[in-house]
Amino acid sequence: MKTLNVDLDLVKKYNVAGPRYTSYPPATKFTEAVTWEQLSARIEANNRTPRDLSVYFHIPFCETLCWFCGCTTVITLNHDKGKDYIDYLGREVARLAPMLNPERKAVQLHFGGGSPTFLRSDEIRRLGEIIHKHFTFSSDIEASVEVDPRRLTREHLAGDAKLPTNLPAV
Repeated sequence: MKTLNVDLDLVKKYNVAGPRYTSYPPATKFTEAVTWEQLSARIEANNRTPRDLSVYFHIPFCETLCWFCGCTTVITLNHDKGKDYIDYLGREVARLAPMLNPERKAVQLHFGGGSPTFLRSDEIRRLGEIIHKHFTFSSDIEASVEVDPRRLTREHLAGDAKLPTNLPAV
């Protein structure tokens, strides 16, 4: 049997609690102190060049909580909340997307949160339509999705597969 050499100084260095960044800025930095005027000025300043975008869609619902979950999640069996959430998300994206430099391309796309598997397949398709309408994607986009394997169904996969063809299927 081969002996494994472990650098104990390295283990000690990283054996400390650290922040869990599931978003940037992290939720611990959210505040009511930032006004819409301040936010829109920051977005405008950030859009002066056509730098790449990373896009994250947080679906905050689950039927049950995973033991490892650290996301902001609402536990519910009411799947109508998913439809309402997609409607609100669509309005928010429509409001903010015109502020983005149209030359910016999304190079990363991530679905996460509670679990996108909370959504029905038609809601997944609707979210895909919203995203496709408002963002331009890089041809070599990196796309990922968090799923609750306990809830993943063939219908979810079918919904993903029916996303617009020039939007990566996630």
